[in-house]
Amino acid sequence: HRDGKAMGLPVTFDIERYFHSASIAWNSRGTSFISLRKGMEDPVLVYQDRSRLHRKGYQHNTVKVIERMMLDMLLAADPFLDIVKDDEGGIVRMSQAWRNPKEFDVLSDEFVEKSIQHSRGASLSAARDILERIHTRELYSVVFSKDYLLFDKMCQEKLVKMAKFGQGKLVEGDLAVLFKNVNMGSGSPLEEAVFNNTTRPGVHYTLKKDSDIVRNLVPGETSLITVMVVCRKKGEEAARDARLLASEWVEMMEQEEGVVVAEDACVLEEG
Repeated sequence: HRDGKAMGLPVTFDIERYFHSASIAWNSRGTSFISLRKGMEDPVLVYQDRSRLHRKGYQHNTVKVIERMMLDMLLAADPFLDIVKDDEGGIVRMSQAWRNPKEFDVLSDEFVEKSIQHSRGASLSAARDILERIHTRELYSVVFSKDYLLFDKMCQEKLVKMAKFGQGKLVEGDLAVLFKNVNMGSGSPLEEAVFNNTTRPGVHYTLKKDSDIVRNLVPGETSLITVMVVCRKKGEEAARDARLLASEWVEMMEQEEGVVVAEDACVLEEG
């Protein structure tokens, strides 16, 4: 509810109704579990709201692109940024600081970002350039986006090789593949829920996947993988080459056994 209000996204789940319907019960082994007296749609609403927040907020296309740019910035800065020191005064790389809590505590988001932003050496120029692009919203171009039920993430290696050996203005490292995973938990939320039998107090039951109630309340597909291709290189010419290469790559990938296109999936190509 807090995040939904902050992002202006509607949340339909009524938490008060859910808790008023819930009670604690014990099975024959003495293990406790939560049982619901009514409101079979409530567990579904929880996960529908969760999926909506991920799709339109946490994993929005722009969020995923900036996440990738932040990662690229940190990778570019890691060998050169000297803001973490050990007890002897030696430099500790950011990627190694997690080994020591005292050293890791130095790495606040603001400190790392400001250290890169206000650096002067040529060694950190690549990291500074990426950070400047984030601040000015000169983001990587999204040249392809499509929904899949299954997608073998190893397929992205083929796109990297195609950019390396292909024709045009692109070179190795100009393209990146991003993945958005939006789902309703590990499966159907109603299959995990336990309900009271109102006509037989003390008796509990679960719903089967193929029951009419589940089919009516739960979407046919509860998990989608959105595959996005972004172009790091600036300019419309590079973006055009990237779109062509991504289309060729996708056509090849969709012939693989580990790739299943979502029904009614649409292709998004942006400049």
